Amino acid sequence: MLDKKEILEIVGAEIEDASTILNTHLEGNREDALDYYLGNSPAAPGNGRSGVVSTDVADAIEWILPQILESLTSHGSPVAFDPISPQDEMQADLETDFTHHVFMSENEGFLALHSAVKDSLLMKNGIFKIWYDDTPDEDEEAYDGLTFDQVMGLTQDPEFELLTYQGILETPEGTMVEELDGDSFLQQAMEAQQAMQQFQMQMQQFQQQMQQLQQAAQQDPQAAQQLQMMQQQQPQPPQIPLMQMVAAVTGVRITSKGCIKVDVVPPEEFLISSAHNSSDLKDVRFVGHKVMKTRSDLLEEGYDPDVIMNARKATVDDDMEDRFQAQGETILSKFIGKDESQVLVEVVECYMKIDMNQDGIAELMKITVLGDGSDVYEVLDAEPIEEIPFVGFSTINMPHKFWGLSIYDRLKELQDSKTSLWRNILDNVYLQNNREKEVVEGQVNIDDLLISRPGGIKRVK
Repeated sequence: MLDKKEILEIVGAEIEDASTILNTHLEGNREDALDYYLGNSPAAPGNGRSGVVSTDVADAIEWILPQILESLTSHGSPVAFDPISPQDEMQADLETDFTHHVFMSENEGFLALHSAVKDSLLMKNGIFKIWYDDTPDEDEEAYDGLTFDQVMGLTQDPEFELLTYQGILETPEGTMVEELDGDSFLQQAMEAQQAMQQFQMQMQQFQQQMQQLQQAAQQDPQAAQQLQMMQQQQPQPPQIPLMQMVAAVTGVRITSKGCIKVDVVPPEEFLISSAHNSSDLKDVRFVGHKVMKTRSDLLEEGYDPDVIMNARKATVDDDMEDRFQAQGETILSKFIGKDESQVLVEVVECYMKIDMNQDGIAELMKITVLGDGSDVYEVLDAEPIEEIPFVGFSTINMPHKFWGLSIYDRLKELQDSKTSLWRNILDNVYLQNNREKEVVEGQVNIDDLLISRPGGIKRVK
């Protein structure tokens, strides 16, 4: 079995390989594509020259996008199941309706389609991530005025975890208050129940002995005397304040509501082996999803608190920063704060083939690590999986490649040419309407010359 150090070396090498094409080619291409879409490129020459930009990339994308979305959503479900026999028609319709509901209603399918298709048109590829999320939901609950039996009833609920207990009992000596955490209460409650069970067993034995003596006392005077003595020895119930208290409790209800999740992966967060030669990800050797999660999110997922609280703080991803700065926005404030639970940590979810048990045959695994690139430093989780949870597509597929071509790739040269042509035309118009003049000093009225109007008079000597 591979140890932690060996896993980190293998995963780090795969991430570094996948990041090479991302950093050397795709990053610059995506940055330029966004600038062309927003009309920020080609850059204005300045110095009084025209800065007009032709928006062919944006116009083409916004013209194509509605037509694609209409074809996917206007005729019913974007996914349809075909029956394999006449008896299967009802089941196929049911599966189609269920899939449509899960995708369109539970996962905001229209927005997901819009984002993925636009990523494909602008950034080469659109990428869906589909997985089954079984992360439990936790809801805090508080109750007041409960009896001991009612509190015990709550603790018997498998979904409820008792956190705090406060019991109050009014006695002649004064008010008794008992404050316990959940584990301490359960321990004392167990001891109290054992004491009550022991008392009930003693009472049962006492009652059996009393019945026997009552029957014998009818014929035996000595038995009658024993009966009188026995009545004086009746067991007394134990005095357990905990069972008599009125309690206020708090707890958390943990419910598991597994559901199918569909998300659109930003292109800069997606990693794929540089050797993969198909748009189909079914047999890919390595894919990864770079995400930034808060420490709180990672703790809720059940990871080791010591590891998470000591994890390095995330840095701003260049592609993410460019995406916001291109529209004059900043995301630096997103990473600033004094709440340690909201500190962002870099996490890479790696879906890869790896020989974990060293038998010579690689298994498909999901390995979650902290860090980025070759600088991964902690394995959070490693588990076998059945399939890759990603689906990718491109506007213009290229044979034997995952990354295709975008509308930007096809129209960049056209936008450059039209922008250059428009700028030259406008510069020429500006020149014709605002020609420079040579003036003989003292031979013309400068004030008249500075004012240009139809039919105007220039005073000269």
